[in-house]
Amino acid sequence: MNITELKNSIYYEVMPHFLIFYGDETYVKKAYFEKISPIWNTVDSLNDLSYSKNLIIKKPTYYKIDGRLLLEESKDNWESLKNKFLYSFNYFIFNFYDDSFKKNKDFVSTFKDYIIEFDFLSERLLLNRFSKQYLVSDDNLLKIIRNCNNDYISIESELNKIKCYAEEKKISEDIAYSELLKRNLLYIPIGDCLFDFLNAISSKDLNNINFMLYLIKQTPEPVLGIIKGLYKQFDVLYKVIEIDTIKDQEEKQHLFDSFKLSKGRLFYLRQQIRAFGSKNVIKNMKFLQNVEYELKVGKLDQENALDYIVLELLANEKD
Repeated sequence: MNITELKNSIYYEVMPHFLIFYGDETYVKKAYFEKISPIWNTVDSLNDLSYSKNLIIKKPTYYKIDGRLLLEESKDNWESLKNKFLYSFNYFIFNFYDDSFKKNKDFVSTFKDYIIEFDFLSERLLLNRFSKQYLVSDDNLLKIIRNCNNDYISIESELNKIKCYAEEKKISEDIAYSELLKRNLLYIPIGDCLFDFLNAISSKDLNNINFMLYLIKQTPEPVLGIIKGLYKQFDVLYKVIEIDTIKDQEEKQHLFDSFKLSKGRLFYLRQQIRAFGSKNVIKNMKFLQNVEYELKVGKLDQENALDYIVLELLANEKD
């Protein structure tokens, strides 16, 4: 199922009682959750789910469930669980925050008709949507969209910043954009910051760690986005570890080229691997996934999450 089919199924009130959501575009995903139901129940275990009608309110219950709970079930149970969800009175949406579940081919094969990807909106759609709300020229708006990697929330945050500055200074939004750009007050691509951040942690440079932490906190990137970015940085380290085990030098170089890893970048990546230790690279990836989960279920405070991550990553360095 795709988003258009989902939209039509909601409109005609024939939406399946079971779906799997995943993808980077959290804004659109959130909008669809709100469109389907204003109230959602969450559970910590599939055993806590109810499949029958609530006799008091006689309305279906809507469940938003961490997708990992379904993925961790025995694959022998998947088919029966799917049918149980589909023919229930209530509604069940399993939510994944990345596409890592796709590595499990049996899982994808079992649920393929009910998986919906929420990818970033296209430049054309974003231009059309934001040009109706803001007075920035299309050329500048396109630059902002690309700089924010098509992320709706980041784009909206930048445009609100520009609009407020323009109103305060009584200037056009295009002039406000130019002035904020010159003063480095607009979005900083988070990937470069996170690479330097891990460099600082791996070298235990406390001054640089504090400086990079300050920079990262100044970006409009939400905490969950920063954690996802850190996870991707460790995923690159893991890829380098895997590629370095290949004996064929030509094949090895081809893979590094395909990942667009220059010799300079590889030098620092290998330094990070040595500092953390190969085993700790995987350990840190699992740790970040757990932090993400604890934030989503409210077990961890967003305000202190990044400081907590720094302390744990420093502690997880190779002795």
